[in-house]
Amino acid sequence: MFRLIALMFAFHAPLFAVSVSGGSPLALTDLRVTIDLSTVETGPRATVTCKAVIHNPGAQAYGARISLPRDVVPENQREGYAIEVGGVTREPDDPDKFAWKVHFEADQQLIVTWSCTLIPTDLPHAHPLGLRSVRVELAHMRGYTELPEAVSVTVTAVGFPPALFGRTVGETGSKTIAVRSHPEDYVFQWYAETYESRTGSLAATLKAFTDAQRTHVNRSYTETLVHLADLYEFKGDKTSLAETCAVLAALETDAARVITHCGPWATWRKHVPWQLRRFAALGNDKAAANEAKLAMTAVWDEYLKAAAEAQPFEHFDRSRFGNYWDYDWARTRELYANALELLGDTEAAQAVRDTE
Repeated sequence: MFRLIALMFAFHAPLFAVSVSGGSPLALTDLRVTIDLSTVETGPRATVTCKAVIHNPGAQAYGARISLPRDVVPENQREGYAIEVGGVTREPDDPDKFAWKVHFEADQQLIVTWSCTLIPTDLPHAHPLGLRSVRVELAHMRGYTELPEAVSVTVTAVGFPPALFGRTVGETGSKTIAVRSHPEDYVFQWYAETYESRTGSLAATLKAFTDAQRTHVNRSYTETLVHLADLYEFKGDKTSLAETCAVLAALETDAARVITHCGPWATWRKHVPWQLRRFAALGNDKAAANEAKLAMTAVWDEYLKAAAEAQPFEHFDRSRFGNYWDYDWARTRELYANALELLGDTEAAQAVRDTE
């Protein structure tokens, strides 16, 4: 989380005197990080504690200047800020630079511990459930003669539903991160909402729309449907996904243009035509495959025309089909080919697969 930079000065007397030629003789033999998650009235908090074991392997005593850049300590925690060196709490010798002079005896190791409480970063655009993120800055711990093989990270969480910590994003518990040329920053992420909470909220929003509001021109309505489709696919709820895709496909027919809601507000979202997603959700359903084939005729012709150009996005009819770069063309091709194969048109399926 913090940069911990050790600049060494030899001492021939018990004073900080001349700098050591060739750099620091110190070794970083162990590095442990603890992330304690908790909740307060204003939201989640993360208390991050880093514990480094620094060793002077030489036969001579050294004086070290250990510093932390001020900008990595939140402003409201800078006054009276202290670290722990060898079990002793110490405020900075140089508060302006957050610097401490540390004496190492010959062949001595000291544990240096520093801590801070952070407000996690909200990333609503990064996942259908939203993410929260904490960055532990370690990349600037350089210049040691020796490094540990790995950094140990332990995460604890109080007051959070266990479902927020899925393995695909992050998990509470302990893990190790390999160290190569120097420790690297570590980012811990977890879901901002549970699946049940998010889908429940969206389902309530969907239910509140009147029949007159359930049209393709109502962006709030279509966006709710698209977000639900993303969540159903994430969870593997194929029945709900197929039903939602059918509604979106019907709305597209009414609008005579595709509905994607792609953009920077949802970086996970890449468009695959709704009838293809419905076909994938229903499995080997020939009726769904035929619906997908019919729906794909126009968009596939447009894709082939645009893909032949050096800048395909400039030759794609956005007014009807949306942005070229919003599509997941690899998955679109594969699902379209699968639908054609199920309908017995293997030659057309192979032609689709062969298209780049």
